[in-house]
Amino acid sequence: MNEIIIYTCIFIAVFALAMFIFSLFSQDKYARRLKSLQSAQTMHQLKSEADDEFTFKVVRLVEPFAKLTLPKDGWETSPLKVQFLQAGWRGEYAPSLFFGIKTILTFAIPLLFYLLLKEQFSRDNSLSLAVILISGAAMGLVLPKIYLDFVISQRKEEILAAFPDALDLLVICMDAGLSFDQALTRVSHEIKIKSRILHDELALILIEVRSGKSRERALRHFVLRIGIEDINNFASMIIQAERYGTSVSESLKVSSEELRLKRKQRAEEKAAKIPVKLLFPVAFFMLPTLLFILAGPAIMEIFSAIHLGP
Repeated sequence: MNEIIIYTCIFIAVFALAMFIFSLFSQDKYARRLKSLQSAQTMHQLKSEADDEFTFKVVRLVEPFAKLTLPKDGWETSPLKVQFLQAGWRGEYAPSLFFGIKTILTFAIPLLFYLLLKEQFSRDNSLSLAVILISGAAMGLVLPKIYLDFVISQRKEEILAAFPDALDLLVICMDAGLSFDQALTRVSHEIKIKSRILHDELALILIEVRSGKSRERALRHFVLRIGIEDINNFASMIIQAERYGTSVSESLKVSSEELRLKRKQRAEEKAAKIPVKLLFPVAFFMLPTLLFILAGPAIMEIFSAIHLGP
């Protein structure tokens, strides 16, 4: 019986190897390439569906907690809604996730502090424990907002770094004879290599224009989603150029030069701050180590001479 099982396993292994070799040599490279692309597309679709399902489960889990802090009135016009747009959190589940996690952290962090510190504080130090618990609750309230501000700042930095190049491409496309919308479509496709965030924002402008909205309104929405003053100036320049009939291409050239100059100035400002930022690490970490290495042998010889005596 054991020999039959072994022979069966060997037969299955040899048959599988033979079919694999046959499949390699029976299909040409184009068929294999098409099959790999189809499998990659299927895997991407399955991954997207799995992510949506996971997000839906998380939302259902935190939604009861979100009702405790989620504002019921005025949410659509609140400043926090604008910050969500600037952070790229535009899904319908974003408010529930944000406020749900905020509520959970408000209760979870003080509970964690209490479990860790309850043995270290006696009944006489109950006031200190209460202060720590209140600080933990405040931390739970503030941490989601800090993370939101961090995401917004990262998006703004990426957009500011890529936008002058996008304007240069836009000027080149319009000088080649394309209209503003056609040039914006081409730039949106090309800038995807450098900045996926800017690609998505430019694509949203095109979608709004194609859906029937005016270009001025689409640009105003673009400025609202970005929240950057330089891009606000760019949008105002384009709107005024179209309103008064001036050359859009010349306005884009002026705006591109201005943005590129500001990007250079920001880089120079960061470079000028480097010596100040390096002052404290050098003073507290490098200099003591260097002094210990240089003066250490001499100090050891002095102490050895003192101990040995005359």
